[in-house]
Amino acid sequence: MKVLIVDDFVDIRRVLTEMFQFLGCEVVGEAGNGEEAVQMYAQLQPDLVILDFEMPVMNGLEAARRIKVADPMAQIVFSSGSLDYGSLGIVEMQKYYFLSKPLPLQMLKDFITKFKAEHF
Repeated sequence: MKVLIVDDFVDIRRVLTEMFQFLGCEVVGEAGNGEEAVQMYAQLQPDLVILDFEMPVMNGLEAARRIKVADPMAQIVFSSGSLDYGSLGIVEMQKYYFLSKPLPLQMLKDFITKFKAEHF
């Protein structure tokens, strides 16, 4: 499974990259903001995007919307320690997966197992 990791904090990207690689995933790219994420998604065509919600330049929700316009089948997971689910609205929540930070390895492993079963 090819994964694109998007977070404005380098250390979080590094930790997530290590966790995904440990679980047998291929991290095909890392981005530091939503604008980079949109560009990298188009180039890399990952199976899954791990997307922080609050980032500079372009936030995660806007990046997700743009990615979904380009590829309605894109699989996006919001990963945030401070995500306000109410601000997304119920329609938005039905389109995306959500994982809370800090992300325990077992939770990520369970998510990947379920994701693979549903999509591969």
